[in-house]
Amino acid sequence: MALLRSLASSPAAAAATLRNRAATIEAETPEEADEIGRRTILDLVGDETDEGMDVAPGSDPGGEEDEAQRN
Repeated sequence: MALLRSLASSPAAAAATLRNRAATIEAETPEEADEIGRRTILDLVGDETDEGMDVAPGSDPGGEEDEAQRN
């Protein structure tokens, strides 16, 4: 469901979600990849917020764009 929500939100949000879920690429053994997958699927990661791993960072409301930059 989270992946579908990110796809509906924006391409950038979908890309960020896929990057977050690609943590198993860093695993060195199949057992380590299985453990990462198990923690991800079962939400066993203890250092997360209540929002989970699929939360995309917010945008930067800092600078204003002029008309030429938006187009």
